[in-house]
Amino acid sequence: MWKYGSIVLAVGGLLTNVAQALPPGCYPVKGKIVNNIHTPAPLHTMGVAAVAIKADTKLETKLKCALEGTPAVPPNPQDPGSVAFVHTISCDDTIDSSLGPVHSKLQFNTHGTVNLATGFFIETSTPILNSGTGLFQGVTVDGSYLSVEGRIFPTGAIDMTFTGQVCY
Repeated sequence: MWKYGSIVLAVGGLLTNVAQALPPGCYPVKGKIVNNIHTPAPLHTMGVAAVAIKADTKLETKLKCALEGTPAVPPNPQDPGSVAFVHTISCDDTIDSSLGPVHSKLQFNTHGTVNLATGFFIETSTPILNSGTGLFQGVTVDGSYLSVEGRIFPTGAIDMTFTGQVCY
């Protein structure tokens, strides 16, 4: 059960239990992603992410998450090094609700550039509004971001690290 409890909201006449992730504010986040180009779908990716969110000087929440990347737009022939993805993470935590378990999920718009000769890349990811559940319920677009650095290997393996913050 998530340490910060849950609140109950009535939305559209339906009773829905939603986790209150953290009090309002911005919190540092960092992690590591191990990913693969997901064949046979060209340019799709699939992997895992280790995510750490620091709520204060003594409390750090660690999550293991699945990660799926779907190309947002076809590659630009005029800028072959540009990339754009919608990334979705789904995590291993569970928050109990009257309707059953809730797992944390969040979607990101990701844009960046890759050096086609070396495979090194940088990206910036921002949350998609209202895409969060569980711990990520209520994450705002304003102030929330991830700065991602990584490398695509000729084998299709992709290794990444990220830092940033989530704001509520």
